[in-house]
Amino acid sequence: MLWWKLLLMPALIGVVTWAGRRWGPGVIGWLVGLPIVGGPIILFLALEQGAGFAARAAQGTLVGLVALSAYSLVYAHTSQRTWWAPSLAGGWMAYFAVAALLPMLPTNLAFSAVAGFGALALTVRVFPRITIRDTPIIAPAGEILLRMAAATVLLLSITAAANRLGPQWSGIFTPFPVFASVLPAFTHRGAGGQAAAKQLRGILLGLYSFALFFVVVGAMVEVAGIPLTFSIAAASAIAMHAASLRAARR
Repeated sequence: MLWWKLLLMPALIGVVTWAGRRWGPGVIGWLVGLPIVGGPIILFLALEQGAGFAARAAQGTLVGLVALSAYSLVYAHTSQRTWWAPSLAGGWMAYFAVAALLPMLPTNLAFSAVAGFGALALTVRVFPRITIRDTPIIAPAGEILLRMAAATVLLLSITAAANRLGPQWSGIFTPFPVFASVLPAFTHRGAGGQAAAKQLRGILLGLYSFALFFVVVGAMVEVAGIPLTFSIAAASAIAMHAASLRAARR
């Protein structure tokens, strides 16, 4: 199973990087919103820790979107006034401040789903105004390797620490802004704050399908089993993702 973890992330990052070269920051952000990291994480947790653990982790992942939304909002607004490093630092501070409060929230799937979807919707509405159009972005080789390494390290870290973190914290850290840090920071440095904000907006719009994926996992995995649950979750996420593409390209 370790080899699957080591091979899966680089392959997925390669696809996303190719899309960025072809369609630009809005679309690459939208693609990153798919559960390409969170999905494998929760699948490996289900296989290694059991369906009950995965169901509770799915609830934690949904409320974890509140912290990711806070990160994205702070980075996007800060990026309009300064360079990438202060924007990234401010976003991370917002993420950890909000994440620390999340275990105090009710732990049930309905509340978690409302919190996750609500945070995404509210954050997109109060995002800074973006006026630039999508243009292709050529990522340097070093950035591509960094993306691959960061995603793989996150997958390995969360699945390895699952017994100590427990299902709630495993879930909360699943949407940790790995891509939402690496991609916008490099885009910000090369193309400016507006491009970085557009990429983050694309990520948030894409995360609706991410959230739906985890709602399905949380609701079904203990009843329907792992193969059927993850098949339905993946199909549901892909269908919602296709529906959100037009909004991501605006």
